Amino acid sequence: MLPSKSPTQVLPSRVEDLSYRDLTGLVKREDESMNGVQHSGGFADIFVGYLTEGNKTVKVRGNIAHSTSEISLSPKVAIKVLRMVNDEGLTTKVKKLLIRETAAWHQLHHHNVLEFLGLAPDHARYGCPALISPYCERGTATKYLASHSDIDTKLSIITGTAEGLKYLHQNEVVHGDLKPSNVLIHDDGHPLLCDFGRSKILTSGGFTTNASGACRYQAPELLISNDGPKKSSDIYALATTAYEFWTGLEPFSDIHTDSSIIISIVMRDARPEYPDIAPVGTEYMWRLFEDSWKNEPEDRLEATEVVERLNRISNQLR
Repeated sequence: MLPSKSPTQVLPSRVEDLSYRDLTGLVKREDESMNGVQHSGGFADIFVGYLTEGNKTVKVRGNIAHSTSEISLSPKVAIKVLRMVNDEGLTTKVKKLLIRETAAWHQLHHHNVLEFLGLAPDHARYGCPALISPYCERGTATKYLASHSDIDTKLSIITGTAEGLKYLHQNEVVHGDLKPSNVLIHDDGHPLLCDFGRSKILTSGGFTTNASGACRYQAPELLISNDGPKKSSDIYALATTAYEFWTGLEPFSDIHTDSSIIISIVMRDARPEYPDIAPVGTEYMWRLFEDSWKNEPEDRLEATEVVERLNRISNQLR
């Protein structure tokens, strides 16, 4: 865990200096071909695999891997392989991305944060080891809510997402790319924040991060400057993400190009619209959204306040 008031940390400058659990020989892909790709993001491909120890499987509980002789208990894992090409400049950039992601991720241990299991150098591309985490069969929160759309479930997913962000901020970590596709659902139905490739440890020296991601969810200041994400921009992204979870609608669903969305947000102070058909309780949620996506970063709620408001809303809707 990162202490909230820790001294400046020196992050490793080389992948070889990363000191996380080495899973060499312990990770097997479910499908060894490129057809095994389950998801492709901006910098990575995600494969499904299993953890093994020799001829034994490994059952993951909490943050510890326990060996077991029951093959049926082998957990599926996500194998995140950074997409590399034989280009020295790009390779250096992507290695920095990996260092940033693991530096933040491996120190995070929370009910609403996807667990980091370790690195698998034998699944590396151009010297960048694969990142291993539990595989979430239920997929993203958006996919899950499409078939679990009751008010209690929506509130639970939104509150859990806010709890995860509150934990990050208490430990001086900015997520930097919060959006619906970066919230996964655990097998028991609770949400997990994932994808820390654009995260930022506020107490680290020598690291900056540029804003990137889906503009539908991004704070206006990230669309017009290179200052990088802050806690306040995470709160804005939490509000737009929660809006989608609550209403089932993408923010600015009637606008189809990034450039038009950016113009609307930056030039017209546009925000997602109150839905024509609103779920019960939207009037309570709407005040929370408005207080979280205010134009001025300093006027937005903090994560602790968001969680408190959500708990009150939950009590009001019972």
